[in-house]
Amino acid sequence: MIFLGDLQETQESNILKPCFIHYCPFDKDNGLNKTEKELKEDGILIEYLPEAENKEGFYSEIRVNKETKEVFYIYNKIKKEGDLLTAEQLKIKNLENRIELMQKALDELSMGGM
Repeated sequence: MIFLGDLQETQESNILKPCFIHYCPFDKDNGLNKTEKELKEDGILIEYLPEAENKEGFYSEIRVNKETKEVFYIYNKIKKEGDLLTAEQLKIKNLENRIELMQKALDELSMGGM
């Protein structure tokens, strides 16, 4: 199971932006030390997290449908003066987004698992 937490409202109804992802929420040593019921109160549990596509000139942001629990990505055009960003710059932006999510997860773990 994968836990999506710190769900932020978006401008779209029933669509949330997860700001915290934990890939092993029930792990004895590195889990969140919560029951399935407690986690469902704080976020969403899913079986599979799809990979974002690498689209040149766009960066991805994860979203989840509050009602169906469907996980998907939105793709935003990278704003830059002049030409579009290169594929390498796009990869860097996507990696920065992933690092931000991982840092939030580490912060949560270091504070005692939420």
